[in-house]
Amino acid sequence: MTDTSATNPEWIPVWYGYDREFLVRFTDADNRRHDWHVRSDNFDGTGRRRHMAWHAWPDIPDPERWDKPVFLHRRLADAKDEFALVVMQGWRRGFGYTESVTGSPIYGRDSARRERRFLVAELHGRGICPRCGKLVHVRTDGMLNAHNRPRSLDRCDGTHGPAVAELKTLAQMAEAGL
Repeated sequence: MTDTSATNPEWIPVWYGYDREFLVRFTDADNRRHDWHVRSDNFDGTGRRRHMAWHAWPDIPDPERWDKPVFLHRRLADAKDEFALVVMQGWRRGFGYTESVTGSPIYGRDSARRERRFLVAELHGRGICPRCGKLVHVRTDGMLNAHNRPRSLDRCDGTHGPAVAELKTLAQMAEAGL
């Protein structure tokens, strides 16, 4: 885990209708309880319409930090990861994308810059295969579980290696002999 200062959030369903709504409750390192409302909606805090997505806003507004609803994601599973990264751990979006994978955004906190996939892997206690970049469960001895390559039925060559630390570009992977 990257940051153990906050406990796992508790997602309490408030409304089960078409537009579900949750109350997300977590406790930070200072033992303060935080309550957030999370709802699938198409607003952005300015009254303009957007695409349907999950948004979160605190129960007690903080105009300095959370002046408008926080955009999370369209899928609920990804929205839960985004909530943990953005709200609980303080990572910020918007630092571009990686050179090799345009679907992997870069997050920042203080002076650190990290890819989303590595943050999510640490959040769930998983590793990333150095060969194919897939999120894989890590065994108790620190090695990766066996898995198939993405979009293939063949076993991945990087299956029996250890969980990889961040490798930034394909050139670094080639230098490492992967």
